[in-house]
Amino acid sequence: QKAYREDQVAGESRWQYDGCPTDNRPDVGRQKLPRCALLSSRAGIRCCNETSGCASVCWGNCWMTGSRQLQPRTAARFTLGAEPRHGGAATYFEASEECAAWGMRLCTKVELSQSSKCCRTGCRLDNALVWTADRCTESTSSAMYAAEHVPSYVLYNLRMAKQYREQFNNRILPHRKACSRWCGLAPRFQALAESHGVLQCGVIWFMHIGKTGGSTVTSLLRKLSMQTHWSFVDFWDWQRNPKWQWNASQEWHEICKLISERQPHLLVHHHHFVPGVLDPSLMAWLEALRGHLQAQDCQLVVSTVLREPVSRALSEFEYNMQIIPVLAEYIYTHSDTQLKTFSLKMLRDGKGHGSGLYTRDPALQGSHALMQPGGMLSLALNGTNRNGVRQQPISELFDVVGVTNRLGEFLSILCVALGVPTCSAEPENKTPDCNKLPPLNTELLWWAEKHNQADVKLYESFCASSSCGGDADPTLRLWRELPAKTQVS
Repeated sequence: QKAYREDQVAGESRWQYDGCPTDNRPDVGRQKLPRCALLSSRAGIRCCNETSGCASVCWGNCWMTGSRQLQPRTAARFTLGAEPRHGGAATYFEASEECAAWGMRLCTKVELSQSSKCCRTGCRLDNALVWTADRCTESTSSAMYAAEHVPSYVLYNLRMAKQYREQFNNRILPHRKACSRWCGLAPRFQALAESHGVLQCGVIWFMHIGKTGGSTVTSLLRKLSMQTHWSFVDFWDWQRNPKWQWNASQEWHEICKLISERQPHLLVHHHHFVPGVLDPSLMAWLEALRGHLQAQDCQLVVSTVLREPVSRALSEFEYNMQIIPVLAEYIYTHSDTQLKTFSLKMLRDGKGHGSGLYTRDPALQGSHALMQPGGMLSLALNGTNRNGVRQQPISELFDVVGVTNRLGEFLSILCVALGVPTCSAEPENKTPDCNKLPPLNTELLWWAEKHNQADVKLYESFCASSSCGGDADPTLRLWRELPAKTQVS
């Protein structure tokens, strides 16, 4: 009977909605945009009725608690760990039958959006997609969200892209190809890396840029700290630091304590929610640290990983499980993230969320503003701002810069420097296959490249077609390529 019922509604869809749209707590993740989903797709379960209010259903455990968290009663064994990541995921029919088994029904969009009665009811479904009883069609979904989320200037620019299709294809395809030669070794680190030498002491400081492979690097550093005598500090305290002062956090004090030791051995994961390494005060502190370590015959190794900008922007969009109609607006408000991660301080808005990387400030929004003489790109590559004041450019601050499509070579350098000749790394934070974007049209790819031009320039500075640095950035002429052979499985 169930199979017959599913056949009868083949092609029908229902809305999947944020489990708690009114929740603005920063610790539960960003709110999820509604999507019109086929009945065979999967989402979390929150049930409603007029007398009991709302309840959440999942295969729970000790870390999944709430005011009304229920264990499943039906034979449908939807599994913990499927999307949504925390509450287990079910098809529409599994969700409907589970609610009916508890004498309840699926909630409506109105019940979820106009009331907070479902919030904190358990299963960690706040800010995760859950099934609703409301019907929808994909066409009405796309039209609604295109009208609601894509501004007129975006739609106009996408239409303009059609006039430049051939020119665009010739420009963007080279950017989207993987860089064949990557210039990522600074002069002061070349001798150690090329001789497979081992750091006797010092600090390896890893600057994490989102969706470049940074979580994989961090996981490996944490693993290496357990295998060696090197300590690991996760420099990411944006939730527990109410004043938002990065140099007053618990992790910062731990870093200072460890580097005060004689010949320290420290691995630091610098998360992208902490001010970037080009922040003047942090840059000055790092340079003072370099001198402090050199006086003890130790070394500071500042490192990061970059990624081809269009691929990175689309990967971030996929990872945050957005929907296609809002892609253009999302890319516009998340433009040039790699450069901004290096440069911007994170600020807090009135709701306590971090902002700064994703800003609507015209001075920081759009590649054109960032690429102005003396702007953020000039400061990063040349160390010169609009007032002519000079600070260290990237080429003087960093020691190793990896690239995502050759991440194994970057990891190999870190492993060997720590005295581990071979090591293995499992990819972290992979975008689930069910969330992979369908093939995008030329206009959307053009839009992604248009609003990541500063990141393209940054990426091309390290991508060498003839010799390291090429003609793109004279400050990188003395840099060398990463070793071609990887020792990371």
